[in-house]
Amino acid sequence: KRIASHPAFGATWVYRGVALLPALTEELSAAFTKHLPEVVRSLERAETLIVKERPRCVLVTSEAVGVFERALVIKAGMMGVPTVGLQHGMIFANHYHYMHRGITTSVHVQAFGFVRPNVTCVWGEGRKRTLTEVGSYPSQSVEVTGNWRYDNVADFMKVSDGLAIRRRFGIPIGKKVAMVV
Repeated sequence: KRIASHPAFGATWVYRGVALLPALTEELSAAFTKHLPEVVRSLERAETLIVKERPRCVLVTSEAVGVFERALVIKAGMMGVPTVGLQHGMIFANHYHYMHRGITTSVHVQAFGFVRPNVTCVWGEGRKRTLTEVGSYPSQSVEVTGNWRYDNVADFMKVSDGLAIRRRFGIPIGKKVAMVV
């Protein structure tokens, strides 16, 4: 309430003479009364889990969007446990979960940075370029490893009886087959 009532705060949320704060009040209130306590609880739960399990590494998906996953990455990093993130969906140049400034892999190095895993495994070079050239990820923190969910499907297709699949669906030999998953 003190922040919202400060005159400079309201003046910050004006665009071309239009006050934006009235439309944002509910969202900002939820950020402080709902989301912030959830983040604090997640950080506490993550610390408890790491102390109890004593992992040598923490590997997560949804490290960019999941509250608990992010808490695990942050707490593990603070406790000296290496972290790995696995790309779990598409990453675009305008993806608000990935395109932050001040990306860091250690809260000890950059206290107010946006903490990411020590290594983020991505599906291909294009995603690495998006994170490192468009975004602010350190190049050494992104590794191209392939698609951990779908590469095994492609491997299966190589060794399976392609002719039986073609016959079943009436696909002539010599025509390409594209699988969208």
